[in-house]
Amino acid sequence: MSSAHRRIHLVGSLPPEIATSAHAALGWQLERAATLPADTDPQWIVRYLRDLNGVPALQPILHGSYQRYDDPIAYRVAPGRQLAPDDLVLGRVAEVEAAMAAHQRLAQGGRVLPPHQLSVPSPLDLSTFVFGVPAALMGLLPSGDTGTVLRAALSHVPLFTAAIADEIR
Repeated sequence: MSSAHRRIHLVGSLPPEIATSAHAALGWQLERAATLPADTDPQWIVRYLRDLNGVPALQPILHGSYQRYDDPIAYRVAPGRQLAPDDLVLGRVAEVEAAMAAHQRLAQGGRVLPPHQLSVPSPLDLSTFVFGVPAALMGLLPSGDTGTVLRAALSHVPLFTAAIADEIR
């Protein structure tokens, strides 16, 4: 039986000991993957959810830390406030620029590289996590709140879509 070389498609982030920098992460993956994911911080989405606590238009309704799935954070729009796309920015421009620069450095000298990717969450995913739909479905919110958080999540998907599109631009 012959040994075949298999290329993999990595999705997500790498362990910190591999991803010591964007360049190191891409170089490690270059030897193993069909695409080059460039997320060096496996906690970026958790940090994003926690940092929303500083958005005046949002008010926490569940004060978890996201150390585990059953320890989530959930928000609602604060009374008298209106949420805007600028409130929901992912804040990953510097990380994207570092990944692009690392990809260009690896490609110097005419080296052909596979495409690389960065995680861009779905607006629906972000909205459901921010407004606590998974928490409600796990019974971590009062049972009467399930419909409320589901409606909030669905009604705010366009704002998350605009925030993500603005950041990609």
